[in-house]
Amino acid sequence: MNHISKHIPSLTGIRAIAAGIVFLGHMIHFHQQDTYPIMHYGWIGVNIFFALSGYLFTHLYADTLLQGTFSWKEYLKRRIIRIYPLTTVITLICIVSKIGVFSYGNIITHIFLIHSWFPAYRMSINAPMWSLTIEESYYLLAPFLIYSIALLSDSVFAKLQTSSIFKKYSLFFIMIIVLWIISIAFSRGSVGLYQDMILYWLGKWDKDALTMTIFGRMSDFVAGMLLALIARYFPPQKSKHGDIISSIGIMLLVFSLQFIIIQGGPNSAGLNKMTVWAFAGIPLGASILFYGLHSGGLLNTILSSKLFIILGESSFALYVIQFIVLPGIPNASMALQMYLESLNIHFLLAALISYMSFAFIAFIVHIAFEKPITSYLRGKCKVNT
Repeated sequence: MNHISKHIPSLTGIRAIAAGIVFLGHMIHFHQQDTYPIMHYGWIGVNIFFALSGYLFTHLYADTLLQGTFSWKEYLKRRIIRIYPLTTVITLICIVSKIGVFSYGNIITHIFLIHSWFPAYRMSINAPMWSLTIEESYYLLAPFLIYSIALLSDSVFAKLQTSSIFKKYSLFFIMIIVLWIISIAFSRGSVGLYQDMILYWLGKWDKDALTMTIFGRMSDFVAGMLLALIARYFPPQKSKHGDIISSIGIMLLVFSLQFIIIQGGPNSAGLNKMTVWAFAGIPLGASILFYGLHSGGLLNTILSSKLFIILGESSFALYVIQFIVLPGIPNASMALQMYLESLNIHFLLAALISYMSFAFIAFIVHIAFEKPITSYLRGKCKVNT
């Protein structure tokens, strides 16, 4: 087995792109009639984040899981230290800013980031943070999933070593495609089962379970995991071919979006069972893009630049502060956007100014709080860096 470097700078840079897509999508939400349809889909940034988690976690942990050197204690400490300090502070600021408004259940579920399991709480205190419940759910499942598919892949790949090159490659990729299809079927089926159980036991129908629970989003993570497996057996070669692979991924992502647009948008497309493949094509296209960036090329160089690394490292802060509640301000980024528009600044320019402003604030938050508190807690908890 060929092993490749664990650090991929351009995948930090791609975080900046994903966070920027989400942010700008929020800022132009009320101007959809004045923008191109493809600009209405800022939510794809979330798909990119989920697929990226699948790719990176498989890339980082597959070997240790198979070798038996994986430490649950170390793993969980790293995950907790990574997300909870900042999200807890942001949540508390929002609660204090609207003191007396939120119930204890709402507050507790937000602090522990399990609020997306409760439809009434999903979008209440800090709307974008609903996706962190899904990330947290994936954190708990990832070691089991990665170990299972890596063990299966190792077994299949070992049996194919004596086969011809064509047979070895074709059967391996058939296995990857089958696993991807199974993940989509599992997502759709498990969502239905979950909705039926909630309806039976609680008398409530969770209409957003497909997009706002780990069940519906599992195939997003699996897409990234499977491309990371391909990178594991067919290590990316640092060459200009990376741009070709990245372009294929981007084209698949754009094609999937365009297909959804043709069907009338996400809500209408969801009624057409064939568009499940278009929705699944978004994280798959993103994952192919990751593999392309992993392989080098001009786009990899650009996203590995200092600017994109800085934006990528502070992307988590940008994601969680954009809808922060402050005294008298129910939504900070949207308030700035509306204020700029009230000055007769074109909404697209206002969105860009809003993004630049909050990206700068996020950078300050990252440097002044997130980075030092993470370093302190890792030292305190004796977590390897």
